[in-house]
Amino acid sequence: MSKNHAAAILRWHEQVEQYFGGVESFDQSATISTMLFGCQSWLRNHAAGASEAEIRQIEAIKAELEDWLERRGLVFTQ
Repeated sequence: MSKNHAAAILRWHEQVEQYFGGVESFDQSATISTMLFGCQSWLRNHAAGASEAEIRQIEAIKAELEDWLERRGLVFTQ
């Protein structure tokens, strides 16, 4: 996964906010799981060379996605 994958995660989150009203109103668990996987993978593989702001943004999105799954009684396994 390239470092620019963070830009894709951030853009996806921005579009969900813009077009769906936020992750809470989004109802596709497969997409949420895929994006959560992307966040976890990016943090594991690229956070060391990233800016603090970028890390905070990805961590916030990751937490939001984990909360989304938890509220629906779903479990993400990697």
